[in-house]
Parts: sequence; structure tokens; C-alpha cells
Amino acid sequence: MNGYRRAAIAVALFTSVTGSTVAETVTVSAREDAIRERCRFFASVVAAVAAGDTLEVVERDGDWVQVEHRGTRGCINESALRDDRVLFSGLRSDRGGSGASADEVSLAGKGFNATVESEYQRGDVVQDYESVDSVERLSVDLSELRRFLENGDLLLP
Repeated sequence: MNGYRRAAIAVALFTSVTGSTVAETVTVSAREDAIRERCRFFASVVAAVAAGDTLEVVERDGDWVQVEHRGTRGCINESALRDDRVLFSGLRSDRGGSGASADEVSLAGKGFNATVESEYQRGDVVQDYESVDSVERLSVDLSELRRFLENGDLLLP
């Protein structure tokens, strides 16, 4: 048996004995989101997550991903995630420091790149940030939202 073949067999045996596998991870791209008890938008929240948090994938189920994060297991919608690993080591708070701010990382994750930035600089894009800011400030209590859905005989997504 040649040396290459022996090495391949040794690696295969080591991997099978140790159960060593590379776990799939995803990164939260939304500014903030929640891991939910069940794979439904209005399920109870079991943990809060933020941009840059890394979650271990347990199982994928359509548009939902069952994950584990800091000992908590639950579901998060894939729209809040990135599969590609994003390096957040330069992340800084909006109050100072070096690296990218959370807002800059969020914009980059949404496709805000050099081309889009140049369009903004030329003035080709209408900039109504106050409307966006006011919508982002809206917050609805989850129990109040459930009552609204039930009273209106609306179906939960």
C-alpha cells in the first residue's frame, strides 16, 4: 500500500471515529431579528440576534432554518441570514472606533456598493430618509398583533 493511500485511509478512519464534521453556519444579516420557538413568523421568540451573529444550522425547512445559538435552539427565516461568511471583525459601534459600522455592514449586505453610491452622489436617487426612519421606528407588541389577526379572522402566515 502506498503512502498516499495509507494517509487517505487514516483520515477517513479518524473522521469516522471522532465523528468530526464541519457544521454549517449562517450569519445574521438583518440589523436585528429573533429566533422563534417554531418556524412561523408569529411564534414565540426564544432569543434575539443581531447583524454579525453566527448561528449553527440544525436543519433547513423551506424558507425557515432551524438553528442553534448560544445553547438556544429555534427557527429563523432565511431572509434574515447570509450563507456566505462575512467578516465582521472590523465592526464598530456607531459611536466611534475603526472598521465598518453596523449600518455600513447592513447596507453592504443589501447590495449598496460603489455603483449604487455613485448614483446617490450624482443625485439620481430621491432620498427621503425620514420616511424610512419613521417606518423603522414603528414597533408593534407581538400579543397585540396576534389579537389583531385573530379578531380579523386572518390566517397566520
